[in-house]
Amino acid sequence: MRCGKLLLPLLLLALGGCALQPNRPAAESKAEAPAAPKLDPKLVAAFDEGLEHLRAERYQPAIETFQALTATAPELPGPWANLGIAYAGMGKDAEAIAALERALQAQPNHPVAANQLAILQRKSGRFEEARATYQALLAAHPQFALAHLNLGVLCDLYLQDLDCAVSAFEQFQALQTEPDAEVEKWLIEVKRRKEGQQ
Repeated sequence: MRCGKLLLPLLLLALGGCALQPNRPAAESKAEAPAAPKLDPKLVAAFDEGLEHLRAERYQPAIETFQALTATAPELPGPWANLGIAYAGMGKDAEAIAALERALQAQPNHPVAANQLAILQRKSGRFEEARATYQALLAAHPQFALAHLNLGVLCDLYLQDLDCAVSAFEQFQALQTEPDAEVEKWLIEVKRRKEGQQ
């Protein structure tokens, strides 16, 4: 099934994408961006330790590390997002959703948190909510390729909205340096089914 193949890339993106920084507008260039606040080196070290636990799929120690970080710095979205990912890794979806929603309170449309939340919404059968989460995420971060890919999977397999699936898969491919061969096969298959409906 397509969804299982997406979990590892999503996790790896989440690990690299959850910056230990407060909200910063996505449109700012590096030259225009304000300097990131100086963070306590112990906080940064704890964050890195939590990421190592996540990479090794040691979810309970990751949860403990990120819980401590969210208590210390609740305004930072990265620890909340990674706490949600750790909970999801243990199958604790309700706790994962709560943590991801806290990340989104700290930074609306945080790409990793919103993407992971939409995955959990889809998993729980809340397909239209998942679509709305992806659409809001992509309105704020149109270059976030995995959200296009996951929206395409949602539209194809769960909503049977082939127009949406084609558009999302095409957007994903347009953001790749080289077209993804597997997604290209999915795109051909969806277009074939779409033609068959006309």
